[in-house]
Amino acid sequence: MAEQVGPFPREDGHGVLISFHIPKTAGTAWRLFIEANAGSHTLFDYGGKPDETGVLGEARALIKARKPGEARAVIDQSGAKMIHGHRALEFAPLYSEPAILAFLRDPRERMAAEYLHLRTYLRPESDVFRGVHEGRIGFGEFAAHRGNLYVKLLTERTPDDARLLAVPSAYAGEAAAACRRVLSWRGSPPRRNVAPRRQKEEAAALLAGHASELETVLAPDIAFYRDWVERWRNGSGRTLAEDILRSGPRRISGSPISGLRRRLGVIKEQTGRLIGADWR
Repeated sequence: MAEQVGPFPREDGHGVLISFHIPKTAGTAWRLFIEANAGSHTLFDYGGKPDETGVLGEARALIKARKPGEARAVIDQSGAKMIHGHRALEFAPLYSEPAILAFLRDPRERMAAEYLHLRTYLRPESDVFRGVHEGRIGFGEFAAHRGNLYVKLLTERTPDDARLLAVPSAYAGEAAAACRRVLSWRGSPPRRNVAPRRQKEEAAALLAGHASELETVLAPDIAFYRDWVERWRNGSGRTLAEDILRSGPRRISGSPISGLRRRLGVIKEQTGRLIGADWR
């Protein structure tokens, strides 16, 4: 579990909702849903330049300087009620009983989608990512290296007292409905573009050719995923969503700019499905 550097309780007792975007789990569609309903009260964190120079960049620098109280204050003063992105989980230890939301996809399918994405797009921050892109690292080796991402990130690297809500892709609609009930959000996430048509056959071939290997290598993640599928199937996931989502921001009318961004994002998702492009 991650080292707890708080807590620094706020009046609501929970701080912010940490929305963690695991790669290739339709987090972009969820981001568009957030932007449409609570973009002005959400801090987005994907590791780019705006993140390093804005509120979260300042907070991250304070965390590295071992000043968690000041980091928490910077986020509180921004008025944010949600942090969303690939690196959002880094801020969970600042809060008492942090509420963490993450979407899941069958871990075998997620692994194949990420591998094909990296083979197409260069991600220089990792030697392994570069190796995939350059053709030096095959799917089996990549899966063994990447391993059980769900278990690593959502159990081993979260605070002991974290309150986790994991949403399998089949239940994304129910999660959106819970947002509408609890937070008065409107609409739904746009249809996801997580499996480009031009890569479906290749992904299927990868999965078929490494089926036995993946069952072994990803056994902990597969069990984790199936456990959450069962929770949503028996209704306990829905009940948990009603509780955890209360830490998030209620609907706030967005600016014309945020509305335009969402419309452009939806068009991008739709175009990706149409032409089979994977640009995420």
